[in-house]
Amino acid sequence: MGSPGLSTDDLNSSLDCYTNGLPMSPSSKTGSFATKIFRDPVHGQIELHPACVAIIDTPEFQRLRYIKQTGCLEYVYP
Repeated sequence: MGSPGLSTDDLNSSLDCYTNGLPMSPSSKTGSFATKIFRDPVHGQIELHPACVAIIDTPEFQRLRYIKQTGCLEYVYP
């Protein structure tokens, strides 16, 4: 699944431009990102590309885990 109008090469070059400025993963000794595998109860195992892992590991992306979509309703519907 890709964006309509973006080729795979365009997407890879855009990700390369974005991830060039990111610090390397602490588990990485060779200077490349590692693929991560997540286990999801609905979808099974999900393997993420190293560029996606680099984006997910940024502080900006990690900040999203603390933002609640329902605001104050989280106290009503936990």
